[in-house]
Amino acid sequence: YVYSGLLILTAQMSDTATAFFLGRGDSVWTQLRYILLGSAAPRRDEALVEPLARGEVGFWTLMPSAFITWIFAKSIQNAAVLGGYFGVLGGVGYAGWYTSFASAAAVGYVLRTRHGFTSLPRAVERCYGPWASGCFSLALLFRLWNEVWSNASVVASFYGEVHSTNWWIAVALSTAVPATYVVMGGMRASLVSDQLQALLGVTMLFSILGLIGDDMPGGLGEVWSFSPPGGWLDGGGTLLGAALIQGLTSYPFHDPVLTDRAFLSRPRTMLAAFFVGGAIAATFIILLSAVGIYGCYVAGAVKNGAPVDVARSLSSAAFTFINLVMMTSSLSTLDSTFTSC
Repeated sequence: YVYSGLLILTAQMSDTATAFFLGRGDSVWTQLRYILLGSAAPRRDEALVEPLARGEVGFWTLMPSAFITWIFAKSIQNAAVLGGYFGVLGGVGYAGWYTSFASAAAVGYVLRTRHGFTSLPRAVERCYGPWASGCFSLALLFRLWNEVWSNASVVASFYGEVHSTNWWIAVALSTAVPATYVVMGGMRASLVSDQLQALLGVTMLFSILGLIGDDMPGGLGEVWSFSPPGGWLDGGGTLLGAALIQGLTSYPFHDPVLTDRAFLSRPRTMLAAFFVGGAIAATFIILLSAVGIYGCYVAGAVKNGAPVDVARSLSSAAFTFINLVMMTSSLSTLDSTFTSC
């Protein structure tokens, strides 16, 4: 609740469509200071326009935003489940989809530098007409709807049985918080909060790995060498192949959360941010497969390594850390999703 309140209080308040997408506006905290303390109202002249409004989003803003927005709560769930079925290869296979960063960056770079497009939908409209653009937008809307629902439901699983009262409350709150500060602040609110969420996500990840390592007789290294009786399931290589095919060809272009960010900064900055952010995100996913592998270690057999089940087999501290990394990843994904909508 404290974290959610902080995100809402510091979000910029945008009162026009331009302000929403360019990140201009005053925060709730600024307005409260003006009303309660009589502080000077912020100036609105063009000299104070945010860097985002001038198309100058820097590497250290764009890179963590691109990285953390692709660490969905559902991605964490999938990485852990696949780790429970295929071991480390399951995590590597799921990370294959993160080649999407490279293909999205390359296509975005070409569209901007050679053809002068300012967004992917604009390119579709120019090349294929308004009907194609409309159908493309509907496909994106369906994808965004799935992202909202899948992330909210994964977070809610930590708070109650499916469709229980607590489950629905968790769904509502985990969706309402990012919706609130994004409606207020638009793209800037999403980018700024992503930096904090990226830092929290990495901190929580290493905390989880440390707790798992403490519980393994051979430390964390045993997680990567562990194999259950009878070995892992077959099919990990096929999973990796399918992920690489989709990631390098079609998958990223149905996700406006990623492609929108390909048009925010200078082309060369965007390329660097996407390649570095994609590599970090893929590494993050591979490391998270340790949660599912640990679940197999506890069960003594191949099993579904769902994070909520594994968390309950660890200490209360581990349950809290896994819950926090789920909440952080969900917030970062949903605020970017709502911005893209």
